Amino acid sequence: MIKKRCFNQYLISIVIFCIFPLYTFAKRNFLFVQIVIYGHMARKRNDIVLAPLEDGNQKFAIRSNADIVCFTGGTGGGKSVALYYAPIEYLAMNDNAKIVCFMRNVSDFWGAGKVNDTLKKMYPLIDRTIKRQPHDPIGEIIRNQTDMGLKLYNGSEMKFQQLDNENPIVIDKIAKGLQAKKLIFDECNKFLWRTISSFFPRLRSDSNGKAQIFLAQNPERECFMRKMCGKGEHGGGWINNDGTVDRSMDGVVMFFCMPNGDYEKAVWGRTKKEVYEKCKEHIDSLLAVDPDMSYEDFILSMTFFTFDVRDNKKMLAKNKGYRGLAANAATAASAYQVNWNYSIEDEKEEEDLSNVELSHIDIERMFRPNEIPQGSQLLKRFMTMDMASTGFDNLIFKYWELWSGYGFVCRDIKYSMHNSNREAVIMAIQFRDKHKLQEKEMVLDVQGFGFLRDCFPRAMQFSGASTPSNRGKSQFKTMKDEAGHVAMEMMQAGLIHYDSRLAETHYNHKNMKRQGGTTILRHMLFESKIFQFIKTPNGRLEMMSKEKMKQLLKGMSPDLMDNVILACGGFIYDCYRMLKEDAGIMRKRVQADDMLALLNVNGQDIVDTRIHRVRKIRNASEVLNILSNI
Repeated sequence: MIKKRCFNQYLISIVIFCIFPLYTFAKRNFLFVQIVIYGHMARKRNDIVLAPLEDGNQKFAIRSNADIVCFTGGTGGGKSVALYYAPIEYLAMNDNAKIVCFMRNVSDFWGAGKVNDTLKKMYPLIDRTIKRQPHDPIGEIIRNQTDMGLKLYNGSEMKFQQLDNENPIVIDKIAKGLQAKKLIFDECNKFLWRTISSFFPRLRSDSNGKAQIFLAQNPERECFMRKMCGKGEHGGGWINNDGTVDRSMDGVVMFFCMPNGDYEKAVWGRTKKEVYEKCKEHIDSLLAVDPDMSYEDFILSMTFFTFDVRDNKKMLAKNKGYRGLAANAATAASAYQVNWNYSIEDEKEEEDLSNVELSHIDIERMFRPNEIPQGSQLLKRFMTMDMASTGFDNLIFKYWELWSGYGFVCRDIKYSMHNSNREAVIMAIQFRDKHKLQEKEMVLDVQGFGFLRDCFPRAMQFSGASTPSNRGKSQFKTMKDEAGHVAMEMMQAGLIHYDSRLAETHYNHKNMKRQGGTTILRHMLFESKIFQFIKTPNGRLEMMSKEKMKQLLKGMSPDLMDNVILACGGFIYDCYRMLKEDAGIMRKRVQADDMLALLNVNGQDIVDTRIHRVRKIRNASEVLNILSNI
């Protein structure tokens, strides 16, 4: 009897100390337990369930504790599975928790291969638009226009949010009242970094768990991640300059401080202490406002994972020919291999560019520049060198500055008509030192002058015969053709300027028949006729050959204009960005200036002799007609 009583007490103890806690955990975390045990039921019920993640970047990315986690790589690497698996534990373990997933277009959420399709392949979810439903669902896909997303049975949800207007007022309206611990931005190239960082203050809620932002992007040159995660001064160091990924940095956590959310001013380091030492003044100013915080609180962390199709063994086992198909696709530069210097913009069809001409007014305008706008920032300082030693060319040096929202400004020009190779190198060093530049801030034309590569190994070495950039490979035959056409567009758009004092600077050439020489402005007007292009049989544009240029210029080479081409060719992607973002504003401004330059409002007889004017406008009706078009 005593033994039986002891045995009963033993059973009760097991129930109290073992079974009851498990029951309590299961009751409180029903959804999480359901996901865990669902795999055992799936074989019997034939429902779609989440496949177990293999070792590799999928495993590490979903477990990352960094403030910002970047999921990158080409198609087929398993990036989407990791992206939408990463937050599921947070939703399962926290009742009424919320995650917001941002996409540019509503259509990006729905359809084959889109977000909802990915989620249904991963989890047993009800979708009322189809007949077959899972036997034991954990939630439901909601397609309501005003309430799209994934809702789980514990009250947690992943909200789908369209973000097609990045006006700050619209962003503020969307963010107002939004509280979530985790945000997902898929296809980041469709968003500005300013938009993403505007949601940082919204990363808060009453639920447990760390606040995080997940960024997903295929390799794309035009995406902010290319620079923010690059090897530059203000980059995290994951992407090499040639567009490849530094695999030794895969999954490495870097720390950063980003004043005013400007990623082009971000300070990076391997530790928070290293970042603090680099931007101590800025962080100390923040600590003065919040003395209860430490410097570590103002430094965030980021990690970067690349998902390569070659690591996705499970997919390749069922699709052995996938890599062959990807290698032969038009987008092989991105689909077959990771290349962050590739852009989908390179594949777009462009209008006919062969009939564009450069006018005298485009050249004259460069020498009467507007003031640099307030708020414009000095982005780069550099010099160009168009090499010459014998023959019909002059050796030309130009010192340039690149300003945001304004373009290139030439501040100084030096030339030589007679020099040896050794003298040219000495003059290049003297000109570089005069403007306190580093060797990496030199853009050199090395075609035909290979010794310059050895003399200045860290300089930017331009060769006109090389292949065009990824952006221009479908339009131009060589890099010289692309750089020449881009230079012409930059001048037409008012994005290239010269210090007005250079207009009357004396210029001479060994083959110039005019005694006493000419001026920089007059000779650049003379050289501007070289910007002529023809279409090759394969449809690409080709600039006038050097031989024809010399015939057109009476035996002289376009040395002054070659330096403009060098500047644009050396920073070709900066030029494309400016033509896309700043050209419209600058073009309107310079057109207005051109029209007003034709007016003699005060009836003055003294005019600027540097500027060629076709005629003066004195008739009032003509004045009004012109001003109405500004």
